[in-house]
Amino acid sequence: MKMTQIAGVLGVCSLAGFAALPEPALAVSNTPIANLTERWNTGGSDGWAQYITGDNPGSVDWTNGGPAVAFAALTGASATPDQDRTYISADTSAAGSRFAGDYTARKISAVTFDIKVSNFSGSLSFYFMSADGYWWQRPIDPTQLPSDGTWGSVTIPIGYDGVWHAKAQSDSLAMMTNDLAAVTEIGVIVSRTGLQQETVLVDNFKLIGPWGQIIQSGPQAGLSAAWLAEHPLPPGKDGAADDADGDGMSNLAEFTAGTGANDASSVFTLNVGHNADGQTVLQWTPQPFHTYSVLQAPDLASSSFAAVAGLQSVATNGEVVVDTTGDGPYYFKVSVEQQVTP
Repeated sequence: MKMTQIAGVLGVCSLAGFAALPEPALAVSNTPIANLTERWNTGGSDGWAQYITGDNPGSVDWTNGGPAVAFAALTGASATPDQDRTYISADTSAAGSRFAGDYTARKISAVTFDIKVSNFSGSLSFYFMSADGYWWQRPIDPTQLPSDGTWGSVTIPIGYDGVWHAKAQSDSLAMMTNDLAAVTEIGVIVSRTGLQQETVLVDNFKLIGPWGQIIQSGPQAGLSAAWLAEHPLPPGKDGAADDADGDGMSNLAEFTAGTGANDASSVFTLNVGHNADGQTVLQWTPQPFHTYSVLQAPDLASSSFAAVAGLQSVATNGEVVVDTTGDGPYYFKVSVEQQVTP
C-alpha cells in the first residue's frame, strides 16, 4: 500500500502547502524492520553474536557503542593471517529479531553501515543465511575507505548479481529469491591478511526498504512506528498533525515526503528551470521508495489540476520536462507517494 501526499507548488516555486490523503493500512508483522538504525548505544551487543576462525582471530569489543574488531600483531614464520576471521552477526534473537524475516515481502533492497579502519589491509564481506542457504559477497575494498581514521559509509545492494556467491548450493536467482524470503541471520565478516595490528569498527547498521508498521488510530495515525523510533519527536509535538520543527509541514507531511521532522531546513522543494535545449524542467531531490507525479493547471483552483500524461513515475532523477510553449499561465504540482509495506 502507499501513503499519498500532495505537495502544492506554484510554477514560480513557492510552496503552497500539503494535504494528507492516507490510505487504510494493513496489519503488519515486526520483522524485518527497514530504516531503523542499529547504533548499539547501550554499549552492549544487543543480542548480536561473534564467531571466530583461525589461530589468531580478532577480538570484539562492544563497549564503545558499535563493535570494534581488533587483530593483534603476529610474528613467526608459522603465522597464517589469511585464516583469521571474525564474524559479527545478528540472528532471530538479536535486536528484537528485526534483521530476520522475509526480505522479499518487505522489499529490503540494501544494507548500509559505517566502517572505520586503522592499519587494515584485509577484506570485509557481508553475508546472509536462511535455513536452506548461505550467501556472501565482498564489495568492501579497505583502500576505498578513509585512511585518516574517520568513518566511511558502505551500501550493499541485496539482489541477485555476479557479486554474490552461494555456499554448498547453485548460484541462481530462484535460489536467492527463496533464501531472501526467510532470512535467519545476517552479518559482516572481517578477515585479516597481514601480520600487523589491525582494527575495524562498525556502526549504524541498517536495512533499507519502504517504511512499514503504520499506526492505525490515535494522534499518530498514518505515521510509521519504525519512523517514529528512528526520528524521535518532542513530547506534545509528536502527533501526525503536529509540526515538530515549525517549518509549516506537519509530521505526516514530513514522513510522506521523506523530509526531516526535526529539521526546519529539511523541506520538499521544487525548482523550475531550463535545460540545454531551452525546455522548461521541474527539479527536486527524489527519495528512495517514493513515486512522483506531475499535475498541471491553468489556474490555482484545486479542481483544475490534472496529471500530465506520460510524466507519472518517471522522475527517478528528480527532473522532468514540461510543456510551456503556449500562452500560459502554467501552474504545477508534484504528487509524492511513499511506499510502505505490510
